[in-house]
Amino acid sequence: MFKLLLGKVEFAGDNPTNVDITSISEIHKTESKDKLKRSSMQEFLNSFSKKSTRRMYRRGLELFCEWYGKDIETILAERKGDLTPRPNEIPVDMKQRASRFEKELEKFHSWLLEKSYSINSARTMCLGLQQIFRYYNMAMTLRTGSPVSQTVVTTSDFILQPEHVRAMFHASKDLRSKLLVSIGNDLGWRISDILNIKRSELPNLEQEPPIEWIRITKKEKVVGKSCLSKTTVALLK
Repeated sequence: MFKLLLGKVEFAGDNPTNVDITSISEIHKTESKDKLKRSSMQEFLNSFSKKSTRRMYRRGLELFCEWYGKDIETILAERKGDLTPRPNEIPVDMKQRASRFEKELEKFHSWLLEKSYSINSARTMCLGLQQIFRYYNMAMTLRTGSPVSQTVVTTSDFILQPEHVRAMFHASKDLRSKLLVSIGNDLGWRISDILNIKRSELPNLEQEPPIEWIRITKKEKVVGKSCLSKTTVALLK
């Protein structure tokens, strides 16, 4: 009787004797699994320096997980399983299994279009899965003519005319604004490439304009060959 009563007594500050060790173990396993999920996604996203790129891939992966009904860790494990050879498997079966996610991506692309995503936006949302598979050395190869790779030339972009540039230049209220309009007009580069120009990169401004300038662009890593006009050189000076 004394033993039964003692078994029900709880003392403040003492560890309870009826703790479910199995439950604690399962909690730790769940926490470890959650960390693994976060690290797989985060490691991939952290490989890109631009926030806009990380944001785009994250959104695409989140949408694919929503559509597919599984988290990214499970998807990566399934992709790995699809690419792992099995004993006594004929090559055709292996190829068909290895192309499973290409077909799933096309279904996902179709789902995006049904959700009123444009063709270009749907393609962009598909890039996340393609890139994370490539990052983990499990790249996909889309079939020729796959709708996932299709894009359309947008007709909604505003077409900048010379008179618009002149109007912006004359409307600029300070030297820096005038310089940005003038140098952007000269170079024709992305805004990000214009904004990160450093004084140390500039060519010798004592030359007779137009002054040729060659620079590696930041996003595409291609050689940008342009000239600085007389107006831009005067504003830089």
